[in-house]
Amino acid sequence: MRAKLAVPSGRTADYEAWWDDYKNYIYAKDLEGWKRLWHPQSTVKTGYVMPGVPQVISGTEHIRQYMDQLIRNVDRTEYFDDQWHQTVTPNVGFVEHGVSVIKDGHEIYRNHVIKRMTFKDGLLFEMVAYYDTLAHMDYMRRIGATTFKFG
Repeated sequence: MRAKLAVPSGRTADYEAWWDDYKNYIYAKDLEGWKRLWHPQSTVKTGYVMPGVPQVISGTEHIRQYMDQLIRNVDRTEYFDDQWHQTVTPNVGFVEHGVSVIKDGHEIYRNHVIKRMTFKDGLLFEMVAYYDTLAHMDYMRRIGATTFKFG
């Protein structure tokens, strides 16, 4: 896995390789490696408001802490049916994917996600995520992460 992927050309293959790194770091629960894929001033935004979750999370450390709360107490997170959609703007694209979370040998979460991703200097600068909010809130309740705190 790369620590930084230069994507000045905006080629779809470069972004697909970046997305593979993103997933592999999550599979391995290597959030320090995963964090290196993000621009230092990055933000994550949710398309929908959820109680207990900030609609905007800024900075790589807060984004890492958020993801840690989502994956630390589960067996694994799996991505499937993913597709990259390049836009005419070289540093912007969309990824559609399914996500499944396994805990104690059972699937406790399944959702379909669409993310708009904007890159800067070869790193993820902004992500806006859209998904089934009710399913996500149920997942957070199941893993005991109903309120996110950053420190």
